[in-house]
This record gives sequence, C-alpha cells and structure tokens, in this order.
Amino acid sequence: MEQLSRRIETSPRGALRFLISCWNRIVELSTFIATKLHLRCTAVEAELQSKSIAIESAMDGMAILDRDECYSYLNAAHARLYGYQSAEELLGKSWTVLYDEAELEWFKREVMPRLLQEGSVRVEAIGKRKDGTKFPQEVSLTLLPEGGLICVVRDISTRKRAQEELRLEALFARLNPSPVIRFGQDGGVLMANPAALEMLDIDVANPGVIQDLLPGFRETEVRECIERASLVQFTQHIADRCYQFVARGVPELGFGQVYGIDVSDLIAAEEKLQDSERFLHRVIDANPNPVYIKDVGGKIVFTNRAAAEVFGVAVEKLIGRSVNEFIGDAKEASDWEQQDRNVLVNL
Repeated sequence: MEQLSRRIETSPRGALRFLISCWNRIVELSTFIATKLHLRCTAVEAELQSKSIAIESAMDGMAILDRDECYSYLNAAHARLYGYQSAEELLGKSWTVLYDEAELEWFKREVMPRLLQEGSVRVEAIGKRKDGTKFPQEVSLTLLPEGGLICVVRDISTRKRAQEELRLEALFARLNPSPVIRFGQDGGVLMANPAALEMLDIDVANPGVIQDLLPGFRETEVRECIERASLVQFTQHIADRCYQFVARGVPELGFGQVYGIDVSDLIAAEEKLQDSERFLHRVIDANPNPVYIKDVGGKIVFTNRAAAEVFGVAVEKLIGRSVNEFIGDAKEASDWEQQDRNVLVNL
C-alpha cells in the first residue's frame, strides 16, 4: 500500500495535483493576509484621521517644527492665536517671528537650555500677533527623537485677568478704610485688613476667632454662612461708634468674609429725620382744619385728627382707605374727588 502511495505521489499527475493544491493554499493565505492588512490599514487611517480632526478642532495651538526650528505643521488654532488667517502663512517660517526681541532673548537664555537638558518644558511667555499686539500664553515644548520639536500654545489671557482681579480685590481689602475680616469654618480669623486690626485691636500673631471679636456674629451663623453661602447682617457698637456688618461665605474655598461700615452718622441723621417727622405730625395734628395725604391710588397714607372727626372715625380707620368709603352721597363723593384732582393738577 505504501509503495502504491509513493507511485501516485511521484507520478506526473499526482505531482500536478499536489502543486495545484499548494498553490490554492498559498492564494487563500495571501488573500487572508491581504484582507487583514487592508482592515488594519483602514483602522490605522481612520484613527489617524480622527486624531487629525481632533488636533485641527482643538482650542490649543499645536505645531511641529523641523530641525531648523521652522514650521512643518500647525493647526488652525495655532495660526489664529497669533492673528493669522490660515496655517499656510506660517508654514516654513521660523517660530521667532512670533515673539519680540526681549522674549526671544529670554527663550535663548532660559528656555532652550532647559529643553535640551530635560526634553520637555512648560513655561509662560508673551506672544506677538501678526498685528503687533501681545498676549500672555502657556507654551509646552517637547523634543522629537528624530530632531525638531512639538509646540503646544494656549492663550491664558482670561486666567491672567482673573488673577489680576483677585490681586486687585486683595489690594482693595488692604486699602479699604472700613474693616474687612476673613474667617474659616471654625471662626478662626485668617486675614484682617489694617482698618480691622486697628479698630478691633487684633493681635496679628494670635488673631483669635471672629465670634470673640464681633459678638453679634453667632457661632451657628458662622458655620451656616460658609456652608450655605448665606448672607448675615448684624449691628455692633464699638467704642462710641455703630457699625453695620455684612458677612458672606464662600463654600468652595472654605472661608467667609465680613465687611463693616460705620453707620453712626447715618443713624444720627435718621434719628433727626424721625424727630422732624414727629414734630411735623404734631403740628399737622394740632391744625383744626382737616388734612390728609393720598397716594397715587387715592388711598389715605396720612391724616390728622380734624379730618378723622369730619368723617366720624378714628385716625387709624382712615389709613389705607379711600375718602369715598366714608361719604354716603355720590355727588358729594364726586366733588371731593374732583377737588383732589384739582390740587394735583395745580401742584
């Protein structure tokens, strides 16, 4: 049997069939490999396209510089950051066109040596737009193994403005002639401006807690003020002056601030005004003629006793009501209304 098998395999026809079979297997294997390679290439292309779209749509400016430190690639955001309409305007140009002489000197002296030593750096710099205006930026530089580097730039103008606002706010607290105190969740004083230090005689080394300094600010209010960002108002007399305090919490930062203002003169003025009003009321009330004041809706807001006697009711009964409610005769009520209108016209 073994000898028959050898004869079949070594015969010309058997050898042909064997070769055809091998060829078919090779074709099948080649097709399989080609299909796999196609799918892999398609996946790689799709991934590259996705990454390319992501880079192009990124808000940060991204660029690649060649060995001569000229742009070989940059996304649209990178061009826009510097005031260029398209990336093509910068392709092939040196990055140095985007900075003034002082900044270039700083890059040469400080940034580039660090980049060569560490392989990557992140710094804040001042970029120069196409029209010559400047803007603060964060720059990330990374060396490529084959030479050149990757550059990522972010405009930090908004961040810088916020930092400046915080700085000015802090400066405002220090220069504020009224007391300003910052306190923590336990009431501990974290900061006090010079006005507060002097007015409350605060020991800078051991400032204590806000409740001891301002007894009108209760401990439960201190915690709720910070936890709920609630507004707390209270009045406190210090020496011979009266202060109105307003406290507001900042939960995300875990502290609150209390602001004080001297309202002594305002209170004195209000008391004088109230005294004047009381005196005027006494004078009008002593007038034997009926006197009353109406609002725009015809309701009485003030009256004297003589007017109340005319209508036969107590003074309190007239307040907030219309004269017509106390006049039974329709014509007489109309005459009263007409007289009031004439007075308003002639004012």
